[in-house]
Amino acid sequence: MIPVQGFTSYFLALFPGLGHLYLRRPGKAFAYGIPFWLIVVFFFFAYITHNTRSFLSALFYVDVILWFICFIDTLFSIQKINSTAFKQMQMQMSSQQPAYAQPSYDDPLAAPMYDGHNSTEPYDPERSKVLLLSFIPGLAHFHLGLMQRGLSIMALFFGIPIFIFFVVGMTRGNAFLAFLFALPIILFYAMYDAFEILKRKQIGMENVDRSFFEDMYQNRGKHKSRTVATLLSIFPGAGHLYIGMQMRGIQLMIAFILSLYMLDVLRFSVLLFLIPILWFFSFFDALQVITRMDRDEIIDKPIVSGLTHYHRWLGIALLLLGIYVIIDRISPVMFRYFLDNEAYSIFRQYFDIAIVSLILIISGIVLLFRRKKL
Repeated sequence: MIPVQGFTSYFLALFPGLGHLYLRRPGKAFAYGIPFWLIVVFFFFAYITHNTRSFLSALFYVDVILWFICFIDTLFSIQKINSTAFKQMQMQMSSQQPAYAQPSYDDPLAAPMYDGHNSTEPYDPERSKVLLLSFIPGLAHFHLGLMQRGLSIMALFFGIPIFIFFVVGMTRGNAFLAFLFALPIILFYAMYDAFEILKRKQIGMENVDRSFFEDMYQNRGKHKSRTVATLLSIFPGAGHLYIGMQMRGIQLMIAFILSLYMLDVLRFSVLLFLIPILWFFSFFDALQVITRMDRDEIIDKPIVSGLTHYHRWLGIALLLLGIYVIIDRISPVMFRYFLDNEAYSIFRQYFDIAIVSLILIISGIVLLFRRKKL
């Protein structure tokens, strides 16, 4: 029996039926594949014909359960084939007396040769087992004897979705579900880390049981980790706070969160084009600081300095914002009692446009007068 080695078998296991076909098990391939893909096609047509949501949900959950069972069965089949092939190879090697040849003196680290072949086995059962356990982050580290490291990865992987679903349930803001895209990154990092630990173990190096957070800070002294700073820079202001730029980071974070709040709660659509600009500015500003972090001294220069000099403009902006919120919230009630719905729809259609135009006009006037003063 030939062992199943490589990424192909595990990748095809994600598609019900294909993994078993690759393993030359057509019976299981048709038993899993045909029902799964028929449900997918039926779900697609049911969605097009606007079927009931409960019926679509039932189809979806049945298909997910079938996919999970097929995936687990494929992984166990791969493991069983590899274990059987490895035992057969051991029996063949023990029954035969190979001709032993000393390694070349030019390469003292070369492995012994058996019948002209290197002694390194084509199949490594430990590597296959680590890959199988890595699909649940932390289990491979438990298998390798690193309990603290595995526990930290598992807590991070399962703690993030629990916290996100809690926030979504409390705030009813589905936008927080976008942070679930961090889970595949953690999964692939955990797989890569497990294979690196296995490689160190196989060459005889010692593996210290510590969380990967401690690795980021090890032997850095007062220097900050560029990796951590880059990852934190995804959220505006967090990377600056980690580096030590407190005033700049706080200003960016307040501006970003306040913009999201005004866009979501106050429906202030003017900020739709300002939020991406603010995010990109914060991210690339943090990257520039990170590149010169070890060479130059970091100066915590706020983005807006001397707010006391602009207290009048800030007061006017807050006053106008308050008036906008009052009109936006009270106008539906006023139009309902004094005018008809058609007048309210016309008012809503042109009110935001008038506000944006007014802001542009005021900004242009301010710039013109400032240019004259210069």
